[in-house]
Amino acid sequence: LKMLEILNSRSLNAAGDPNRFKASVVCDMLGRLCPLAGSMGGILARIREELMRAVYVDYKDGVSPFAMKPYFVAAQASAAESKDAARERDSLLNQLAERDEKIQVQKKIIRDLREESQTAKLDAAWTRTKQNNLEVQLLQRPTGKHGMSEEAEDEMLEMQ
Repeated sequence: LKMLEILNSRSLNAAGDPNRFKASVVCDMLGRLCPLAGSMGGILARIREELMRAVYVDYKDGVSPFAMKPYFVAAQASAAESKDAARERDSLLNQLAERDEKIQVQKKIIRDLREESQTAKLDAAWTRTKQNNLEVQLLQRPTGKHGMSEEAEDEMLEMQ
């Protein structure tokens, strides 16, 4: 009768199911019933042992059920660890995506700088070619007051 009162107590059922404390109380009570069960005591003891093996991760014969961890507690801890690992994975994936974006921006900057460099090189080559052509023209034309043709003087002034 006292055991039924304990099983029905509010404090035992307040935490809901599955409940680590309730599982420990039930297994402990079953162990206390074994010596009182007479010829059925051995069967009850065997049932209790199998039940405890099924319920407790770290089952050891002779250890109080209050000192062991039930599988559902281990599963909850494992689920929490799994959620933490998933959050960490998502965070790392976000960091990788951000780095990828930065790398793409840097690659675009490098491409743009290369294009600008090529354009500057082409402009410099064009200017040298134009200058060389002017020098050739100057050497081939009759000279004006500064020793060059008037057209060449005008072009040189434009370049400066």
